[in-house]
Amino acid sequence: MLQRKKPLTRKTALRAKTPLRAKKPLRAHTAPDAPDAHDEAAAKLWLLLANRPGPPFCQYARLGPYVADFYCPAAKLVILLEGKDDPARQDWFTAQGYRVLGFAAADVNPDAMCDALAEAFALRVIKN
Repeated sequence: MLQRKKPLTRKTALRAKTPLRAKKPLRAHTAPDAPDAHDEAAAKLWLLLANRPGPPFCQYARLGPYVADFYCPAAKLVILLEGKDDPARQDWFTAQGYRVLGFAAADVNPDAMCDALAEAFALRVIKN
């Protein structure tokens, strides 16, 4: 049998595996120096959508090349806060077969939003 003349040594120290960094959450189309009216409206609307019964919504969902502020996959319903909305984004969602609801970010009215959501769900057959 062959024997080694030198003992096995490692030239470089073993490095500990670095933990994976968490992905940053997707943000809406807002500029860094923009006022927080869009974020406040999104927070109010998210509380309304999260606490209601029915199909769940996703916040800041990436659909194709765009980001929807809120998205319900069961009803193919996209909600956009139109404070800084571009028409190309809304046209793309409509062309892909999504139903688009737009609300102004400046005035978030829960009663009007509930009525619009009820009407949107009544017009669309929901898959379970």
